[in-house]
Amino acid sequence: MSKHHKKILKSSLFVAGLLLSYLLLSTEVFHEAIMQLAPIAFLSELIAGALYTSFITIPISLSMMSVLAEDANIYLVAVIGGIGAVAADSIILEVVRQAESAVNLKPRFVKFRRRKIGQWLVVILGALALASPVPDEIAMGILGITKLSWRTFIFIVYPIKALGILGVLFGLQVIT
Repeated sequence: MSKHHKKILKSSLFVAGLLLSYLLLSTEVFHEAIMQLAPIAFLSELIAGALYTSFITIPISLSMMSVLAEDANIYLVAVIGGIGAVAADSIILEVVRQAESAVNLKPRFVKFRRRKIGQWLVVILGALALASPVPDEIAMGILGITKLSWRTFIFIVYPIKALGILGVLFGLQVIT
């Protein structure tokens, strides 16, 4: 598949996600479904957080968060949504690490990455990508080439995702 076709496919998927989220928001059934999930051990917050990680699922996540922002404690939604986001990002990171182990990196980059300063510069770049509005797949690609422990990964990713979700929820409360 050519680059042009891939761009068209990705753009089409994103637009389809936007249309789906619009349709979901315009129906009372979606609102009721989220409200029914809410008491079940914070399941709706976890799902909304997990969907907040991929460019394809972000519109659906935002739709869920807009419903949750109406009645729920937004701080609690951010805390639990952050857990869901870290879980989904962990899956993406593992896929990236598996793919990276199959690819030969340039020796110059491997040397750079082995140095402490190089390791942390790549981690900082990945954290900045994670905090920016670019899709998490890019940030996980950057973080995937590091040899971060899971503990360090969670320590870096969780606050960024929880604060991002909290910012979205604040914005949604202002809009609605």
